[in-house]
Amino acid sequence: MIFGDTTIYSLGLKGLRTGTALIIISLLVFTSCQKSLEDEKQFKEEAAIQKYIETKKWEYSEEQGIFHAIRTKKYGYQVAAGDTVAFWYKAYNLSGLVFATNIRKEAYRANLDTVNFTFDSTVWVAGSKTLIEGLERGLFMAREGQDGSILFPSAYGFGDNATGPLQPWTSLIYDIHVIYTKNPSIAKERAVVANFVAANEGFTLQTDGFYMKHIIQGAGVSPAKTDTIIGSYLVTTLDGAEVARSYSDTLILSDKRLPLAVRLAVPLIKEGAEVSVLAPSPLAYGVTGTNIVAPYEPILCGIKFQKKIKK
Repeated sequence: MIFGDTTIYSLGLKGLRTGTALIIISLLVFTSCQKSLEDEKQFKEEAAIQKYIETKKWEYSEEQGIFHAIRTKKYGYQVAAGDTVAFWYKAYNLSGLVFATNIRKEAYRANLDTVNFTFDSTVWVAGSKTLIEGLERGLFMAREGQDGSILFPSAYGFGDNATGPLQPWTSLIYDIHVIYTKNPSIAKERAVVANFVAANEGFTLQTDGFYMKHIIQGAGVSPAKTDTIIGSYLVTTLDGAEVARSYSDTLILSDKRLPLAVRLAVPLIKEGAEVSVLAPSPLAYGVTGTNIVAPYEPILCGIKFQKKIKK
C-alpha cells in the first residue's frame, strides 16, 4: 500500500508539474504575442505620423516615438525640467478631428462644447507628470515663442480608452505655442545680456534673438543661407575665454557644424563687413553648456566676411 500510494502521489505530482509548466508556457506565448501586436500597432501608428508630417513638409525631430515638428522657427529658450511653462494648444487626431483646446476661437471653429473648457493659457511645471505622456515628453522638445506640433502614437496618449469623440488606439497631435518658459537661470542670463548691451554701445536686437554690432559696415552683397564665403569667426565667453574658431577661411553657411549664431548673422551683413554678435544661450550652447561655457551662458562671436564665392 505504501509503495502503491507513493507511486500514485508521484504520478500526480508529475502531472501537476507538467500542467503548471504548460500554463506558464501558454502565458509566456500569450504575453509575447500581445507584445508583438502592440509593437506592430505602434510601428504602424508611427509610420502614419511620419507620412502625415512629410505631407505637411514640416521640419521635425523624433525621440523614442515622440515627434516634434516646427511650423514657425524661433530660437527661444528650450523647455527644461523644473521650468514654469505657459502654452496655448489645440489637440486633434490625424483626420483633423479637434477634441480639446484652450484657444476660444479654435473651440468655436471646431464646434466644441465651450462650457467644458477654460480659455486661459495652460501653465505647467516641466517634469511634473501632470500631462499625458506624449504631450509632456514633446514639450521638452519645444522652445519659447515657437509654433510647433507634437505628434505621438496612442501608447503615449489615451491607449485603448475611448475619450470624448476619439476612438481607442488614436494617434494624437497637439499644436503648441510656448508663451514663456521661466526659471532662475533664464532670469539671470537675461539680466546679464541686458547689462552687457547697456554697457556696450552699438548692439541692436535682431529678429532671431541675437544682438549685433557693426565694427566695419561693408559695402558688397549679402550671402544667402546656403552660400559659401571667404571669412572667419571667433567665439568667446563674455570674459574672453576662447570657445571656438574657424580653421579655414572658407565657410559653408549651410554646414550645421558652424555655430548657429554665425550661420544666422552672416546673411545679414555685406561683403567687407566685420561684426560682433552677442548670442544668448538658446543660440549658443543652451541648457547644457560645455566644459568652457556654463549652462544658460551667452557668448560673443567676432565675424569677418570678406567675400562671397561665386557658384
